[in-house]
Amino acid sequence: MSSGYWEVKPTESLKDVVEAFWFYQPSFDQPQWDILVPEGVVDVIFNFGDPYYRVPIDTNKPVGQWVTRDVFVGQRNCLFKVQWPCDTKLFAMRLNPSLAYRFIKTSMHEMTNRVLALSDSPLENLSKSIKNLSFNETEEMVSACESFLLSFLPEPSNGELLISQAIHTIHSLDGKIDVQTLSKSLNTSKRTLERYFKQLVGLSPKFYIRAVRLHYFLYQNRENKDVIDAALEAEYYDQSHFIKEFKKFTGETPKSFFDSPPEIYEPLLMSLVSRFNIS
Repeated sequence: MSSGYWEVKPTESLKDVVEAFWFYQPSFDQPQWDILVPEGVVDVIFNFGDPYYRVPIDTNKPVGQWVTRDVFVGQRNCLFKVQWPCDTKLFAMRLNPSLAYRFIKTSMHEMTNRVLALSDSPLENLSKSIKNLSFNETEEMVSACESFLLSFLPEPSNGELLISQAIHTIHSLDGKIDVQTLSKSLNTSKRTLERYFKQLVGLSPKFYIRAVRLHYFLYQNRENKDVIDAALEAEYYDQSHFIKEFKKFTGETPKSFFDSPPEIYEPLLMSLVSRFNIS
């Protein structure tokens, strides 16, 4: 069964602002539970279908919510369960984390594991424009977002440039770098890097690096390579460390994850193919 997930790349002038525009329209006979893992991405989601339910996992006080409106989705540093309705129709833009905070005018740290209704943000007018279209007008939706972004975003600040360079470096090395080495490569202090990550990304640089390294493993293993070989290639230092890290980010052991029906995790894997810029 197809996952119903597909992506559209932004124009060249927006490639530093938007990682991708994506659509999600699965075919479910009944509501479907799914797991959302920490991905290190920020999404603006326009909902053309029924409300969906999301709830954090492994937190002291898990509080779920029905998402009924268009929302800005902050970073996740824990697992979430989400129940997709039969009528799931989502259009979204995946923003560069270093610039996403401009759309909410607050520290991204305050948005970690939270969503914000677009009616409460500078994205309200864009939300209205998008919802005047039908879900099959995909080119028009992407065009409306691109026009808005081109008119909305000024030149990046020094902090935004620093974090953008840091994120690029982390991805270019597939997460195989530590925070101290990253700071030195950017000619900045560890404390400064951590401060800007907290403000602009909503995660610590260490957590972001850990997420990217696991994503690299998932990407490398998408064709069912030997799990341990792929883990060593991703530079996990032993099997027990790798399994613990894998379960932290996915809620599953590697065996359980790859034994699951492929349509459950296919959207994540397709997203990783795009993010690692490998065809």
